Amino acid sequence: PFFLKLSVVAVNGTVIPSSHLHQPTIIYEPGEGHHDDHESGSIAGSGVRKDVNTLTKAETDNLREALQGVMDDHGPNGFQAIAA
Repeated sequence: PFFLKLSVVAVNGTVIPSSHLHQPTIIYEPGEGHHDDHESGSIAGSGVRKDVNTLTKAETDNLREALQGVMDDHGPNGFQAIAA
């Protein structure tokens, strides 16, 4: 079993009450070639948090590039506008 905890916070810091949100719907669709007896060998991937002390060199480089891209965003909603 798993649980979802959802918190929606506006830019001004106000929290939208959970009573204003619809109940979430979770739809599971197995991937192509799925077998019920097949186990995943890794839990790492998109959306999985990892301890930065355990990142590989490639993961560290990728993270640095991504953060630099965010800091270099000079758009109206970019990092530079928000940080100013």
